[in-house]
Amino acid sequence: MTLSNKKRKILLGIILLLTFSMIGLLFLLSKKSKYQNLIVSKEKWNKIISSRENSTKLRFQNITFNDYNLMIDEEDNIIYYSMIESSTKYNPSIQYKPNHIKIAINQSITDNLLEKDNKTKIMIYDKHTYHIYSLVTTNYPILSIMKEENDNHGRIDVNIELFDNDIDSIQRVLKSKGSLKIIKDDQEYRFSLIKESLGHNERENHISIFGMPKQDDYKITKAETLSKNEKYVQLFINEKYKGVYSLGIKERRVR
Repeated sequence: MTLSNKKRKILLGIILLLTFSMIGLLFLLSKKSKYQNLIVSKEKWNKIISSRENSTKLRFQNITFNDYNLMIDEEDNIIYYSMIESSTKYNPSIQYKPNHIKIAINQSITDNLLEKDNKTKIMIYDKHTYHIYSLVTTNYPILSIMKEENDNHGRIDVNIELFDNDIDSIQRVLKSKGSLKIIKDDQEYRFSLIKESLGHNERENHISIFGMPKQDDYKITKAETLSKNEKYVQLFINEKYKGVYSLGIKERRVR
């Protein structure tokens, strides 16, 4: 049984209507704008603040820079933007939702924002409240380690996420389970990458980080200089910023 031309046109019209309705709904639920278009004057910035109450309930969530989530230190109200060398490095596309949330920024992104006392400010606000974060821009990759409460003979179960901002990076975001060993708190850590097999058995997860030889054991050190097979990263543990560390291969002992 075939549809008549009239019925085909009606069906096509319904499909198009549903498609445009979905596009419209997605548009209402999220907004996208260039960073530079969200910069406001000092007068408007102060006006937003004076007509609203500061609320920590208004959080920097569901907001991306160039389609990537940012690392946030909620305790210190700081957002960390790891920049990729591209035409949008200083003017990223920002997408945010829900629809009632608005964003205001007080200045452009520049290289000197890497300096500790020269942060730009990002304000999230709605009709009644606002909340302000500092934005730190960095040329380093970002390593996030989320620790679990258990401690198995000095090793702690962790979830590891690495954002590799190298322009030639094949895998921009790397995630893995692992175990962490604290050699010296705030100075040196070691972690092993783990993955689960189909039978839910854990085994070594050999991954190449920053083009280093594939393996599962890595070390993180508070070092001022880099050795072979090391690279600087901004380190976060349980979403708390720890500082700049070197990430490298843990050398295996030859027996």
